[in-house]
Amino acid sequence: MSDHLPAPADQLLSPFRLLLLLCTLTVVIYFDKGAIASNGVNGAQSTTERPGFGIQAGLAWGDFDLSIVKDGFLATALVAGITLSAPVSAQWAKSHNHLRLIGMGMVLWAAGAAACSLAPNYACLLAARVLMGVGTGPFIAVSAPLVDDTAPKERKSLWLAALFLCITLGFALGFVVGGVAGLRFGWRAVLAGEAIGMLPFALSLLLAADVPRRAHSAPSRAQAEQRGAWHEAWADLRALLSLPIACLTILGLCLFVGALGTLSFYGPKAARAILEISPEVADIGFGIVTLVAGSVGTVVGGLLLDAIGASLRNALLVCATAVFLGSSIVMAGFAFVSNLPAFFITLTAGNLLLFIIGAPSLGVLLWSCPPQMRPFVLSASEVAQHVLGDVPTPPLMGALQQWKGDWRLTMVASTGLIWVSTFLYVAGVFLVRRAPLQPKTVEGLDGSEGEDEQLAQGLLEVVDARLVGVLPV
Repeated sequence: MSDHLPAPADQLLSPFRLLLLLCTLTVVIYFDKGAIASNGVNGAQSTTERPGFGIQAGLAWGDFDLSIVKDGFLATALVAGITLSAPVSAQWAKSHNHLRLIGMGMVLWAAGAAACSLAPNYACLLAARVLMGVGTGPFIAVSAPLVDDTAPKERKSLWLAALFLCITLGFALGFVVGGVAGLRFGWRAVLAGEAIGMLPFALSLLLAADVPRRAHSAPSRAQAEQRGAWHEAWADLRALLSLPIACLTILGLCLFVGALGTLSFYGPKAARAILEISPEVADIGFGIVTLVAGSVGTVVGGLLLDAIGASLRNALLVCATAVFLGSSIVMAGFAFVSNLPAFFITLTAGNLLLFIIGAPSLGVLLWSCPPQMRPFVLSASEVAQHVLGDVPTPPLMGALQQWKGDWRLTMVASTGLIWVSTFLYVAGVFLVRRAPLQPKTVEGLDGSEGEDEQLAQGLLEVVDARLVGVLPV
């Protein structure tokens, strides 16, 4: 029997409309990340030969005169806001309307974007970026669980892949459209446009009724209030540490995101040095590779998992196979290939395989924990991917490059982090076979329950047993 939950007749947001709305929000959020990294918006410092432009120089209220380090802190500020907001949002998701929670976050996001466009100095700009990160937290916590709850069973992985695909699409649009608009109209106009574009979605979400969800993942206000927010957060953290499959997947994603962050930051520079090509060719080549491989790979991953069966074990197998083959191909490209067309063909093939894990890895996180813990697990995963992944890894690999002076070695070492994650996914496959199963059904699933949901409830019993006597009720 399908676990797809149709919306009632008076519910404006059908499952498909909800997917479209969440995908649109994803594009807008990641459009900002692409735009802020583009030359047109981010710009360059002033020099004696030419005036500066973009954020690094400022077009009004004086010259920001940002160093590379200060410019980098704009990305760190966004991560800091997400780190503060996502875990708290996961707790609020237990007792609040999910759509209104996202709406509140998007109002803060739009306010942050507007504040960025009006920032008179660097400190205000930095604070506004933190506010945008805070607004992103609720979306990270509850968007994927909403899709998983409402998607038709036979298309669940494909719908998750669509959500993941919009990350790549949004970033690419931001880099291209935001960059062009920034050069023509100024970076402040781009950020003001983001705020104006987000505001209608934010206001409509604030007025929306909550969508139907499975009974065992619906909000529990009484339980949350009884235990208290801090006790709930501490309990969720300890519970997460008691879920080995989720923990292994999060660690694997930290390695994956850290390596991709290094490849996106240093890849064009490495290609320019290895292949002796112009900066423009390197930038355009990496941009095309990312867009094509990210789009095709993400969709293929969702379709493949639906075709072989959207189960926890199959998702882990797809992740293990894709990261092993993809990272091996990319490492071979950086290590041995010196021909320009062959290099970018190799890079495209490897990245296409790597991006296959988008929907399967998200599925593993959703299906390896009790349903009521999913917002917290996704929030913890997002924070960990930044704190342990794309924040520290590029500087470490930059230090390796500075020490050895060999771009081939640096890029192979970076991609090797993804190769190591293969063993974490393989370990997860074996843990699935040994994990406890709960034979009883869960009320609210029409009297039926899949193996993965039984697994999640069995794991919850183990978690609860370990937490007895540790936390006050």
